[in-house]
Amino acid sequence: MDIYELQNEGNLFWSIVSSSFGEEPNTFIKRETKKVLKNGGALVYIYSNNFNKFSKENFMNQWDIDFQLINGQVKFVCLEEEIMKNNKIDREKILKIYDNKIEELKDNGFEDIIIYTTRYNFYKEIFGFDGLINLHKEIKKVAYENNIIIAIRYIINDFYEKDFLKLISLHDTFILEGSEKIEVYTYIELFKTGFVNLSRKGIIEEEHEKELRKIEKLKTIGEFAEGLAHDFNNLLTTIVGYSQIALLKDIEDEIKNYFNVIYRTALDGKAIMNRIQDFAKGTDKINRDFHYLNDLVLGSLDMARHRIKVKSKTNGEIKIIEKLDSESRIYCNEYEIRQVMLNIILNALDSMVGSGTLILSTYDLDEKAVIEVEDTGIGMEDRVKEKLFEPYFTTKGSKGTGLGLNIAKKILEDHFAEIKVESESGKGSKFIISFPILEEDLDEIPMIEGKKYNALIIENEYIKAYKLIELFSLLNIGTEVEFLKDEVLEKLSHEKYDLIISCYDPVDIEGIMFFKKIKKKFPNIPFILAVDNIYILETDLYNIADGVVEKGCTVDELSYVVKKLLNSVDNEDDKSYNIN
Repeated sequence: MDIYELQNEGNLFWSIVSSSFGEEPNTFIKRETKKVLKNGGALVYIYSNNFNKFSKENFMNQWDIDFQLINGQVKFVCLEEEIMKNNKIDREKILKIYDNKIEELKDNGFEDIIIYTTRYNFYKEIFGFDGLINLHKEIKKVAYENNIIIAIRYIINDFYEKDFLKLISLHDTFILEGSEKIEVYTYIELFKTGFVNLSRKGIIEEEHEKELRKIEKLKTIGEFAEGLAHDFNNLLTTIVGYSQIALLKDIEDEIKNYFNVIYRTALDGKAIMNRIQDFAKGTDKINRDFHYLNDLVLGSLDMARHRIKVKSKTNGEIKIIEKLDSESRIYCNEYEIRQVMLNIILNALDSMVGSGTLILSTYDLDEKAVIEVEDTGIGMEDRVKEKLFEPYFTTKGSKGTGLGLNIAKKILEDHFAEIKVESESGKGSKFIISFPILEEDLDEIPMIEGKKYNALIIENEYIKAYKLIELFSLLNIGTEVEFLKDEVLEKLSHEKYDLIISCYDPVDIEGIMFFKKIKKKFPNIPFILAVDNIYILETDLYNIADGVVEKGCTVDELSYVVKKLLNSVDNEDDKSYNIN
């Protein structure tokens, strides 16, 4: 509905509801005013310098009006100049201003007239609320008698809700200013809209209660998932620990390969569980490090070999070709990149209906480390390629979720990597992933030759102590285990230990106090804490711990922390570890 439709229907007294003060009109008022001026009408702009300093230049820019073309169509009225004497405003004088300006414009041949002004706290203080109501009733009468538009902009923050509702109830047209759009209603339309919204209120409240119940249920599920993730983590820690111990034993290559797959899969399982726990706790910290591109590809391929063997036996032989020419490391979360690679490899296998060839290539090009996964499968049409990375898009029907490649793309984008697809129907597909090659800042720590170190393990659970003993033995470090507080202090006072290590339990306040006591009494002995999640460790615990490892850490991870700590306290020049 435009200005002429509103005027023809007798909607002459407009209220503009705004939450802030400003001279610039909303888009509806600006558009309709320009329409009136273009058709030979006029605008009376009433302002007060008591609130904002007025300038015609600002007005011209804000209202987008060309003064060269309007020839007296716009009149400006300053309240202070016209009616303020002895700090008083006479209501009759205000009405006289309206009458005089309207009469002047009509004498000059203008019929379509808009009068625009703003109401803020200043008017309420001068007239009082009842006086303002009476003034508006008179102004409305002026609009009707002269068949002109009078638009009053209200600064809603300056009025009490009850008073404000009484004021705007006098108007015929309501213009609601929003941050993104403008709504225009007549009195009847506003009533209808309010009635419909009121009738929906009960439905909305009921839906809101349902949503709250869902949130409570999800909260319970989240707490359950966090506990479940913790229990699974403990199981996976055992698998990680014993599989890495097995890998360091003298066993057949084939069995060692099996253990290697178990070890990597368990590590990925731990990564998944850690992310569930982090999400439940509201944290999202991802562990990243430098990893050889070829190792990531081979690790992903190893995890898919069982699927390749099964497919080769049932559908036809799958030939694997490896062209791993990259010499680069990339900075990444190895679990996430293996997840991406495994997803693409399995999709490639699924695309080959019978026998086929899977080609895995790596190379370095223009400061990029590149992976290519190429298959001789059924390929893709252009319409499939266009939607390939969209969520829930799948060509596998009920067997697929359509999330695998969408998640893969997000992971790669998070690693500042690019993924492209080349494919033709019936001619196979090629996925090309490009990673940036970053500068490596590797803190190489010299190893200690020919010196035997001893560590004291403070632990009362045999299974945890045994895994730590095994790991330290692989580092050629002797260990003793003790958990009685008096015995721990006795041993540290009378025997030589190069390291102390213990598992951290956040609810064991007594244990934490004991750790602090040890650190205070023996500050020169490096103290390592084994924690559930290294990324959510409380800051004040670094006052106790010189080093931190996760409870399911690998030999390499433990070795790195041990080397760093011993390097900081040992004065020998030649330092190394006997790690086979």
